[in-house]
Amino acid sequence: MDHFAEYAEQALSDLQSWIDHDFDPDDVEADRTEAGLELRLKDRRKIVISLQSALAEIWVAAPQGGFHLQWHDDDWKESTQGRTLSSLVRDLLPPR
Repeated sequence: MDHFAEYAEQALSDLQSWIDHDFDPDDVEADRTEAGLELRLKDRRKIVISLQSALAEIWVAAPQGGFHLQWHDDDWKESTQGRTLSSLVRDLLPPR
């Protein structure tokens, strides 16, 4: 993918902004890492969102499982159920 880095970085930036704005930092904290974005939950669980540039994918590792997303139809979509990155992360986070 020609624009992988641009699209992936924008997706991570958008996720971090959403979490920083909509969640209490005591419940969910988002931190950028060298490889992506790490979400730390109140109960000490983590969701790790990492960029896999060699495969042009975004990987999400969560207590609920692992997910691979590819750029398709102008969004990052999960390979098995077709959820977008934002809807997948919303489903993985505790209710507000």
